[in-house]
Amino acid sequence: MADRRAELRENVVQAHQALTETLDTLQGGDWERLSPNEGWTAKDTLAHLSSIEARQRTQVRAILEGGTYPTNPVDEYNAAEVAKRQGQSVQELRAELTREHQATVELLDQLQETDLDRYFDHPTRGRVTIESIYQTVNRHTRTHTQDIAATRVSS
Repeated sequence: MADRRAELRENVVQAHQALTETLDTLQGGDWERLSPNEGWTAKDTLAHLSSIEARQRTQVRAILEGGTYPTNPVDEYNAAEVAKRQGQSVQELRAELTREHQATVELLDQLQETDLDRYFDHPTRGRVTIESIYQTVNRHTRTHTQDIAATRVSS
């Protein structure tokens, strides 16, 4: 049986790498173009990605520690976090994105293979395992990478 933790790590790291490569292709005006994610510019999407992994790590820690998971709706959380970052530069957002990604990978590196099956019951999504949270990090990053790529003039 393959090492699921290593596979999750590889997928999360590759998704982040694809994102940073996409970010490198954007030019000045691209950042203010609306993305396919309704109401968000490329920069707003970057601000979202800079903040969301902290929430996802909170889910993982809630499972590991038996704590409570914040029940505020994710759309409200996202809107508030993007709004908090409105005055930040792209460079500041990218630095935060890098720090958050590193923290997400470091947490995964601390887990045991058996931890991946641990779970909590999410109020709207049902049973959520640690493994599924990391799968979501991967898919979510890739989806928003496509949203950002769609804002390029040359795309």
